[in-house]
Amino acid sequence: MRETIHLPLIAVLFAAPAFGAEEVYKTVGPDGSTVYSDTPSENAEKLIIEGVQTVETHDLPPSGYVPPPPENLNPYTGVMIASPQNDETLRPGEQDIAVSVAVLPQFDSKDTVVLYLDGSQHASGKTTSFSLAMLDRGTHTLRAEVLGNTGEVLAVSDTVSFHVHRTTVQPDAGPGKPDKPSSPKPTPRPKPSN
Repeated sequence: MRETIHLPLIAVLFAAPAFGAEEVYKTVGPDGSTVYSDTPSENAEKLIIEGVQTVETHDLPPSGYVPPPPENLNPYTGVMIASPQNDETLRPGEQDIAVSVAVLPQFDSKDTVVLYLDGSQHASGKTTSFSLAMLDRGTHTLRAEVLGNTGEVLAVSDTVSFHVHRTTVQPDAGPGKPDKPSSPKPTPRPKPSN
């Protein structure tokens, strides 16, 4: 183990003379320009350079630069309407319909969920739970979008359909009256004369 530690040190000590004094030649031209070279020329002055010139460096403070996040970075892998489920029938008595949107991975409250009911924007918020009040009976559609904080669409759910049933109440006909109105009696027509 000691040999491996001292071997690099010995190699550096033997190489030190190569990094030590170097011969450099300085020549001044007729126009006053100075040329330095490692090969001698006529009228060259021999210079001996001792040691390697170094410059001390100082640690710089951090610049404070933070690179912008990569464009089109979408944190969501999926979004879906979790409730009501596709083709679900909601029975009478359910006045308010709870809508739950599932976002994968977890929804970031900086973003916004926009809920579309029957193709039109119905609600939006920084939540994944909504309530639909007093929907008419029939078939309805839901779709959700997740928008980033600058309004860009990050994820879109598939559209789901659900059905709302409502009880219809017929007015009471009263005692002794038929429950259903009777069909009108046909009006007699005069016979054609011969």
